[in-house]
Formats: sequence, C-alpha cells, structure tokens
Amino acid sequence: MKFPKACIVLVGLFLLGSWSATVPSILEHDSSVLRSGTPDRVVIDNPPVAISADEVVSFEAIIYDPVNNILTGDIAWSVSNGTITDDGLFYPWSAGLVEVVAEHNGLLAKYNISVEPGVPTSIEITRLSVGVLESTSLTADVLDGRGNRMAGPSTLVWDINGVYAGHGQPSWTAEELGEVQARVRYNQLEARATIDVTAGAPYAFVFDEPLMVRAGTLQTIRPH
Repeated sequence: MKFPKACIVLVGLFLLGSWSATVPSILEHDSSVLRSGTPDRVVIDNPPVAISADEVVSFEAIIYDPVNNILTGDIAWSVSNGTITDDGLFYPWSAGLVEVVAEHNGLLAKYNISVEPGVPTSIEITRLSVGVLESTSLTADVLDGRGNRMAGPSTLVWDINGVYAGHGQPSWTAEELGEVQARVRYNQLEARATIDVTAGAPYAFVFDEPLMVRAGTLQTIRPH
C-alpha cells in the first residue's frame, strides 16, 4: 500500500511536535532529581531557650535539600562563649547570651541561647570601706562554680565583730574609726572580710576648749 506524501509529512510533523514537548519535561525532571540531593540549608533542631552555667546541653543539626529531604553530612560546631565538641555537646562558661553556630559546606545555622548563673558555691563581700557615723548598706555577691556573679539574696545573714547586723543588705553605722571584722553566711557558705572605717563627710566644726582670746590680740582658730 502506498501513502500520499502529504500524509507522511503530517505524521512526521506530529511526531516531531510530540518529541519537542516531551524533551523539556524530561530535562526538568532530571534537573529536579539532581537538585533534590544537594544540601540547601542547615537547621539547629529543637534547641533549649536557656540553661544554667552548671548544665551541659547537646545540640543537633539537620541538613535539608531543596525539597525538604533530610541528608547526611558532617556538622562543624562553634560558640561565642564556652566550648562545644564535634558532636554538639555544649559546655557554657560565662552567663549571658551565647551564639551557637552549625556549619556544613558553607551553609550556616545560628541560634542564641541564654546562659544563666548556676548554683552559688561561694560568697564575696563587696563593700570594704565605710564612713564613720554614716548609715551604709552591707553588700555581698554570691558566685557559681564558673565565677558568674549574682546579687546576694535576702537570706544572707551578717554580723560585725561577732554582733548580729541583719539580713540581706542591712544598713549599718560604724561608731568609730578603725577596722571591723565582717562575716556573711548563706546556707552552708560563709565569707569574712575586714572593713575599713574612714572619716565620713564633714557635718560639724569642733574647737579646742576652753576657747579664750585676749582683748586687743589676734588669735588663729582652727577647727578639728
């Protein structure tokens, strides 16, 4: 059987058009397959909002491709304060805001975690000089195991030269110049320090007595 040339041409054009429409779809599919295995972003997974300086926390990071498939790969960890191991185990140092960074082939994930002071392990008396006859607040800080400071709580107990002086930050007035021995306690912790009592702000003039001046003479008078 013989077919007219016109029919053969039409069939050829139809096949060519079908192939032209299919090729881009195939190429696009292949491109999508290639992109789906390429790392697109790194995400730090479910990090805590805050920890204390006494704690150790483990961070995890996930690598995703453009279509949210999870990929495997090495993560490099770093922190702005403290230390972190290769597997994401974070050991904090100073209290404050710490930036945690997870990196994979130039892709970065960053997270800020708040580090709070830990359990107090020592006390330090912070006011070591007072003025005589001046009402002064006795102050002390409590410190955790890494040296992070916290204001002393209201349950601090003070004594001066063995005499009870109050709780928390009590007001105390030195009666004379010299040195006094201060002690502060908090639970099982205790600190001692020598406080210097110095001359305070002037509040009165004192002259030698009896103060006598002979008439018609000049006398220099100096207050103490």
